[in-house]
Amino acid sequence: MACNRLLSECTQWWVEPLIASVSFTAWMNLFALFEKESSSAFVQRLLAVVQADMPVLCSYWAGVYAWIALVDPPAGVESGCPESPSDSLLLFAETAGGLVAYDFLFF
Repeated sequence: MACNRLLSECTQWWVEPLIASVSFTAWMNLFALFEKESSSAFVQRLLAVVQADMPVLCSYWAGVYAWIALVDPPAGVESGCPESPSDSLLLFAETAGGLVAYDFLFF
């Protein structure tokens, strides 16, 4: 199955934290772009946001490294790829439920 092959190639310990870091930085910079009324100061604002992000990103990666060093990965964990229509429906329901719960709690 394509999902299992993709997961086997992308399950290095650093892939998920890298995606989280890039997403965090990209969204913060996008919000900075839309908050600025003047495009002439965008580069200065972008540099300020990136500089402000660095301590957060460094702290996040330090936590990731500490977790990897201290905690062994669990044995026998499945990939989570849906292998049947009912598995796909369950994955969709869990994702939708998580989004609704997040929106309810934080908005």
